[in-house]
Amino acid sequence: AWTDFKQAANDSYRYTVTTSSWTGTRTTTVITIDKGKVVKRSYVASSTISSSYELIIHEQWEEAGATLNTHSNGSALLNLDQVYQKAKTEWLPKRAKATSYFETKNEGMISSCGYVEDNCADDCFVGITIANVEKL
Repeated sequence: AWTDFKQAANDSYRYTVTTSSWTGTRTTTVITIDKGKVVKRSYVASSTISSSYELIIHEQWEEAGATLNTHSNGSALLNLDQVYQKAKTEWLPKRAKATSYFETKNEGMISSCGYVEDNCADDCFVGITIANVEKL
């Protein structure tokens, strides 16, 4: 599915990486790829006040061109070829005392890949969650 999408999109697309914590904090990083190269990254960290459901933005920024990779938060500057390679070499190898996960809910493309060590209580997932992938 990934290679077909990559070809149809002329290797130009954006994907959204999300994280969430048991504390209610969540992040969204949108990575934009043009012809195989990362050209833009945007990031929002937020939480919701449980009593009023009010959304609180803690941090928000956008990088492009010379400002790429000038913030420490947010998902790494990877194209999806690099994400799949990282999945293969870092997140999916069998580990003692850990459970691995791999899902393809983005029209057959990677949506979640990583692992959780046994007996870990909170925020234990090591890997990536991709909410969507779309052509530019």
